[in-house]
Amino acid sequence: MNNNLIREALKVLNLQKLYLHAMLMFGICLFAISSSNAQSGTQELQRCAADDFLQEALEANPGLFEHLQEMESLLQENIRSGSWAEKRSSIAIPVVFHVVWNRSEENISDLQIFDQLEILNRSFNMNNRNLHTVPSQFRNLIANIDIEFCLAARDPDGNPTTGITRTFTPIENVGSERIDFLRRAIHFSEAGGVDHWDPDRYLNVWVCRIGGGLIGNATFPNAMPYPEAEGVVIDYRYVGSIGTAVESRPYDGGKTLIHEIGHYFNLFHPWGPGSGSCDVDDFVEDTPLQIGPYFSCDESDRFSCGSEDIVTNFMDYPEDDCLAMFTHGQRERMLSSLISFRQPLLESDACLPPMGHEPSVGQDSDLQFSYLFNAGKIALFSNDLGPFSGNLYVYDIAGRLIFEESIAFDRIHLVNADFLLPGVYITCFNKTNNRYCGKILIGK
Repeated sequence: MNNNLIREALKVLNLQKLYLHAMLMFGICLFAISSSNAQSGTQELQRCAADDFLQEALEANPGLFEHLQEMESLLQENIRSGSWAEKRSSIAIPVVFHVVWNRSEENISDLQIFDQLEILNRSFNMNNRNLHTVPSQFRNLIANIDIEFCLAARDPDGNPTTGITRTFTPIENVGSERIDFLRRAIHFSEAGGVDHWDPDRYLNVWVCRIGGGLIGNATFPNAMPYPEAEGVVIDYRYVGSIGTAVESRPYDGGKTLIHEIGHYFNLFHPWGPGSGSCDVDDFVEDTPLQIGPYFSCDESDRFSCGSEDIVTNFMDYPEDDCLAMFTHGQRERMLSSLISFRQPLLESDACLPPMGHEPSVGQDSDLQFSYLFNAGKIALFSNDLGPFSGNLYVYDIAGRLIFEESIAFDRIHLVNADFLLPGVYITCFNKTNNRYCGKILIGK
């Protein structure tokens, strides 16, 4: 849909209502699975449980619709003019994970969060391993968003942090518990949740049990129901691909957070505002008109609205195994939205540790892990010359510690892997507060 048609569409009362409903409802848009379908590998889309709550938010802010129209007009103008690209520079988004737990299994490991962060960075930089699932006719649309996500290295007071907070809550389903008709407990420390860190400096991700089979939610720019909600809430069972995620097929690949951050960066679902219609677009030029969601990439009929749909798009609903891409138009919309509506986040220094707490020489992201098949050994390699010393850990895919040892090396260290069965493992090297992890595949 071209920009003139978008502007004309917004003049139609029915589409105005759909657009407004979606912009607000997607602010805490929840998608869910029934327990029976989760076991069978299929997904059932459920309407947002917060429709009434969002309507109350609209009634409390009668000027919001006009504001959202102005935002969309500005965004489309910035995309047309290319101003988003002119201001474009290297983007690093500081993330803080607030783990809020009631049962011990909800207190997911650091390792599981590291795994999710790796999946996030691979997917936003076109390095995800399942790009082959994209049909050949759409591969020219695969975009490198070129955004890096880091765990925050300094907290709001300027002190060193791991970028992970942990809080016990007495509330069983804190992610869906309400403290009044509008607000949810997860966003407030006094109600059993955790207060957000300044959203101008951090992307806040709350990890908790949501309840009701709900997976996750996110706020659109300037469209949160209340300021404290800005960020993403995700159920602890759908973080990354290890630990608690292992039992969550087919949503065990860490794609839920990618999908929700797409909303946080102002992307709609491919079928656009509302529940789905060929008359409504997602305001992205290179995503085909789509009548509604797909729940599996195995569906034989991938056509609607007169064209083939991109079922592997991160903003659709199929299983994690096949969600693989953003388009160039989605890239433009996300980057333009960041420039237009989240500029302070782009200028945040929270990825940088406080002075005096910088990583030691050689302890950087160039540390690599691999499996040497012919030698039957795990190799730890650095592009920099050491010396390095610390602890080496090997975990299975469920996050259980299999092996550990204290090591010292200059550039490469080999570990005999004969005792490991074939499969995927996570290898980590720790030195003081620095931790680097990588996945390896061991075959026989």
